Formats: sequence, structure tokens, C-alpha cells
Amino acid sequence: MEDKLSKAFGMEENQEYLNAMVPKKPTVPEVTKADEDKGDYDLVRDNIKELIGKGTMALDDLLELAKQSESLRAYETIPVLLKTLSDQNKDLIDIHVKTKGKEKEQNPQSTNINNALFVGSTADFLKQLKSSNDE
Repeated sequence: MEDKLSKAFGMEENQEYLNAMVPKKPTVPEVTKADEDKGDYDLVRDNIKELIGKGTMALDDLLELAKQSESLRAYETIPVLLKTLSDQNKDLIDIHVKTKGKEKEQNPQSTNINNALFVGSTADFLKQLKSSNDE
């Protein structure tokens, strides 16, 4: 069909241009054992960062379109996109907080005991010292 259109308009068919117009399939990263161990937080974080980047570019394009067309509909969609970007930023912060919390759970800090107090007689204290030295 593209060949017929090219002939009808007296134009050469530009295969490189046609190939660029075909949408690319999104790539889904493979899940490895290391990803499962990390809890996929890094994968989700990267995906949200990519969505934020694309949303920011879309917002710039939408603002330019709204200025040029002076269309009310274009201006109405800007707050919706801003809200979506704001939610994605909150999600990114939540993931950051969750990963930091998980790291703290995995690496508990040792507890320091200062000013320990023994309640008992000196004889009891000496018995405990001798029994701990014997072991």
C-alpha cells in the first residue's frame, strides 16, 4: 500500500523513514536470582525513574502544544499529567524508604550496655564471676 501511495504522489519510498515509524516493542528485563534476592526494588526504582523521565518530556511537549494551539483541552490535560508525575515521585521516595528500612532489618546494630547494675550480695556476685571464669 505504501508503494501505491509513493507512486501516486510521485515520491520515492523511504524505507528508513518507514522503519522509524514502526513502534518498537518494549523490552522486559529478565529476572535473575540476584534480582529475587534484592526484592526487585532496584528494577521497580529504575522503571519509575524511566516513567518520570518520559512523563517530564511529555509534559514539555504538552506545554508547547498548548501554547501553540491555544486549545482548552490541551490546557486541561496538563494538571492531570502533573498529578501523575507527582504520584510517581512519591512512589520513588516510598521505595527508597522501604529499601533503607529493609537494609536496617538485615544489618541490626549491636546494642551497647552502659552502666550495668548488679542487684544482689557480693557473695552472689563472686559466685557468678567464678562460674563464668570456669567456663
